[in-house]
Amino acid sequence: MKAEERQALLPKIKREKRSEGNVIELVTKAQVEQLDEQAKGAGLMIGIPGELYTATISNISSLYIERINGRWEVWRETHYPGQSEAISRKTIGTGSKLEDVLPKVKRYLDYIASKKGSAT
Repeated sequence: MKAEERQALLPKIKREKRSEGNVIELVTKAQVEQLDEQAKGAGLMIGIPGELYTATISNISSLYIERINGRWEVWRETHYPGQSEAISRKTIGTGSKLEDVLPKVKRYLDYIASKKGSAT
């Protein structure tokens, strides 16, 4: 291929790379939005879109769902007011997909709600 032909192709190659990047960006954005909708549907708040979700259990306990090293981890932490270190941490579950851990989250939140309901 002659130098002139290569020069003529450069703008086209750059356009294709840009559009490929846009497609990947749009797909990633759609995947994050889907994860966020699933989390909202489970009653969770979005901490970091597509990465971290949370729910308040009580004035001292919170539930966290976070993607760590490509896996979803769910845990509960309890803190004394004014302290940054957790006094208690309980792992609820792990999974490769958010869909894998959401049923565990729902069961745990239902369990906590039933405990609160029976305490009154």
